[in-house]
Amino acid sequence: MVVRNAYPTGGKLITTTIGEDLLLRNCSPDECRTLTAILQTAGLYESGVDSEEALRAKLAHDPESIIVLAVGGYIRGMVVTIFDPWASSLWHLTVDPIWQGRGYGRLLAEEAEKRLKSRGARIVIGYVREDNVGSRALFKKRGWGEFPMPIIPIEKKL
Repeated sequence: MVVRNAYPTGGKLITTTIGEDLLLRNCSPDECRTLTAILQTAGLYESGVDSEEALRAKLAHDPESIIVLAVGGYIRGMVVTIFDPWASSLWHLTVDPIWQGRGYGRLLAEEAEKRLKSRGARIVIGYVREDNVGSRALFKKRGWGEFPMPIIPIEKKL
């Protein structure tokens, strides 16, 4: 079985043997319903930004911004990236809870970091819930540092 990294925009095809048939690829707009279901199951769904329509708009703006991990043809995980040469971001690195603990989060993080770096990102930031010890451990193993700060996130719907 192999992991295949697919780059529909013309990048190089990379194949690495790791034990299961996995595909890391860009999300297509017709898969947004599956992403919202995974986010809801994982308790990460935010109606303002994670609706099918919002995810489709994100893909229309940047077709490479949502990476999915498929196992046997079924999406089991995802990560949303925001490229900005000043400071890029990762959002919703999520694996369907029944598929967690298999290294899929690590694969998604590696792929997201690699893609952002290839686009010119120098620093990547992300947000992890304080009680999400699994994600915090994953990012720490990957060399991410936490910087606890007395910040309150703010938002405004336009």
